[in-house]
Amino acid sequence: MSRPSLMKLIHAGRIEFRTDGRHHRISAKAIQAFRNRQQEKGAATITALGELANRVRQLD
Repeated sequence: MSRPSLMKLIHAGRIEFRTDGRHHRISAKAIQAFRNRQQEKGAATITALGELANRVRQLD
């Protein structure tokens, strides 16, 4: 992930961090929590797309 992308996530409040002077420090736990949330969102999206596809097939 690029630094600008990471900073956008930090400033949007999607990844927990602490500051050390002017530096942002992100714990491994915060990164893992973010990854887990992303995976859950992805799984929910796939489920929703599957349900939508089933509805479309029923219309045919």
